[in-house]
Amino acid sequence: MCGEKSGAPSCECPANGGPEFAADPAGSRTVDAAPYPTGVSSPPACRFGRLGDAVAAAAAHGAGAIARAYGTFGVAETSEVLPLSVPTTVRLSGPDAPAAHAVLRLESGTAIGVDLQGAIEGLDVENVSSTGIAVATSCGETGKPSLKDVAVSGAGQLTNGIRVGGACGAVLEGTQVRKAAEAALLVDAAAEAPVEVIGGGFRESGVGLEVRGGRVTLHGPQDAVHQLLVGFTSETLEIDANIGNGIALVGKETPIVLDAARVRVTNNDGTALRMDALPPGSAVSVADSELSGNKATAQGSRYASGRSAGGVIVNQLLPLLSFSGNTVACNGGDQVGIYVVGAVDLAPDACGASSNFFRTRVGAAAVYVSPYATVDASNNYWAPDPPGYIGTGFALGDTCQPATPPPACP
Repeated sequence: MCGEKSGAPSCECPANGGPEFAADPAGSRTVDAAPYPTGVSSPPACRFGRLGDAVAAAAAHGAGAIARAYGTFGVAETSEVLPLSVPTTVRLSGPDAPAAHAVLRLESGTAIGVDLQGAIEGLDVENVSSTGIAVATSCGETGKPSLKDVAVSGAGQLTNGIRVGGACGAVLEGTQVRKAAEAALLVDAAAEAPVEVIGGGFRESGVGLEVRGGRVTLHGPQDAVHQLLVGFTSETLEIDANIGNGIALVGKETPIVLDAARVRVTNNDGTALRMDALPPGSAVSVADSELSGNKATAQGSRYASGRSAGGVIVNQLLPLLSFSGNTVACNGGDQVGIYVVGAVDLAPDACGASSNFFRTRVGAAAVYVSPYATVDASNNYWAPDPPGYIGTGFALGDTCQPATPPPACP
């Protein structure tokens, strides 16, 4: 269309009343020169050439705005200024499926790729040489940050793939993070901050998930009836192949509440789930999950006099603990290490779907109990049965027999 933004009649982009503002590396990177891009999707020349300009235009539009990204962006690719600040009113989104995700690349010197108060969907963050954080959430005046169908590749250099902080919490759905130097997902939030992780995976990093504070819920995207030893589907949340522990709950001053269901924590070099000195007010519930094949070779899998456990470690302080319907099998070292003062209840009311299954490798204990603790482990499945254990405070009680014997450890 014709316009006179340049001071003389010329071809200019049409006005964009929103709510969608498009960015494309092939678009114009100069907003104050012809064709004066407005972020309309067509013609492509009128898309913003920088992703940051699309986000800024969406923020100016207000509630319900979308910054739509097409292609690959970054400091080198499109002269982006990072971090991208996405406010609560904006959703930063890639193209509609089945098109490939848009990509944001991070270079050396980038501390944070995206400062997120709003939403991200269908975006891949690829690290080239940054040692920072791909996505860091923060709190706006209303709402909570959300990530859906986002993938982060840290190249072994990013400190964290995603960091969740503040009091507002966050929602992560179908999020994948791999190859962070430290935690793939770090939750360091206020005590009452609700953080929900639905499906996805956290892999090949220093730690899969590290929690220092907050109320964290982990689960698959749909409810499912637990079937002991049947296996898991693609809807399961996967935490696997990390260099250290799968899930690390790190006690500081802030209470931690973890509610995990249908989570698969496998093949980590450390322990599947480690709880260290959780402060008063902490609570941990794990149900219908698999903790198997973890090697217990990393430093974080040691807990007492050089012993290690690949399944679960409860160390120093005992949280309110619920543990039911889980498979803890074929991990290195002991399957469970209890090194606290107090009574630990691993016993469902009766044999059935709430029973846990424990399979131990030759030469290790199914459960290690410190001299200061007691463990009730009645109404569970064991292989071998009766299990090997260490500690006078261990009460085996009645054991259960599965209808189909589980496979032996590889």
